[in-house]
Formats: sequence, structure tokens, C-alpha cells
Amino acid sequence: MHNKVTWMDRANSGKVRVKGGFMQLHEKGTPDLIGFTYEGQFIGIELKRPDTKNNVNDDQLCMQSRMRGANCIFGIAYDEESLNAILDKIN
Repeated sequence: MHNKVTWMDRANSGKVRVKGGFMQLHEKGTPDLIGFTYEGQFIGIELKRPDTKNNVNDDQLCMQSRMRGANCIFGIAYDEESLNAILDKIN
């Protein structure tokens, strides 16, 4: 865990099959990692493979805009180095 992060977890979005139909998980566009800094600031990190790091869909762009508008930390990471670079920018 990064020294500026108090909690972080994997958030699954989309739908899963359940008995009798489907269940919606998190809202489409929800970042793959969600968490909080020790100061209570929300963190959202979208994870991409290196070969798809530039493939951000409209739902993800909308969520990115909403999060930044609410003064949340948002970033797109495609490896451990890029993830740490995002987290290192936390004040």
C-alpha cells in the first residue's frame, strides 16, 4: 500500500449473471481501483494493459470528468510505475 493511501480496493463494474437474470455492479465507467487518502480525498484509478492504455471509453471519460470536478484524484495506470507516479502526486 502506498504511504499516502489509507484504503484501496478493486471495483468491478458491469453486470454479472445471477439466479433469475443479471445484477448491475458498479456504474459503468467506475475506476478499477477506488480508495481514500489519509486526508479523506477519494482516489479512482483506471487500470489498462500497456497495449490498451489509450483506449478509454466514453463512460470512463465521463467518470474522469465527474471525479476531477469533485476534486478527486483520478489517473490511468498501465503498470506499477505509472500507478505509483499517480499516487506520488498526492499532497
